[in-house]
Amino acid sequence: MNFYDKISEQLHYNINEYLNEEELSEVQSFNDLYDLLEEKEFFWVEIIYYHNAMEYLKENDSSLFESLSIASEYDYRVENLNSELLASLLATQKHRESFEALRDEIEEYITQINN
Repeated sequence: MNFYDKISEQLHYNINEYLNEEELSEVQSFNDLYDLLEEKEFFWVEIIYYHNAMEYLKENDSSLFESLSIASEYDYRVENLNSELLASLLATQKHRESFEALRDEIEEYITQINN
């Protein structure tokens, strides 16, 4: 199991499905990796179906404060909001935060392979 497999396991999303070995070999920093993954929409989590969205929001943001704040940051208008979008925005934000929490581990690995 390589490093990116371990990171993928921790995130519950497979980095190797988004980036090939050539792209991974060109990564020189955490920010490089983040930008590549962002470009490939790795962080986007789509929650579909009303029931799934409502269940996710009930478990993770029952007041809707956090998801509505995220929607506001992205300039969504109220008439364009629905439970699926709010749940997806929140899940995407949480996925980004999970990745960010691995920053030190990722930076240490990238430093090791680049030296």
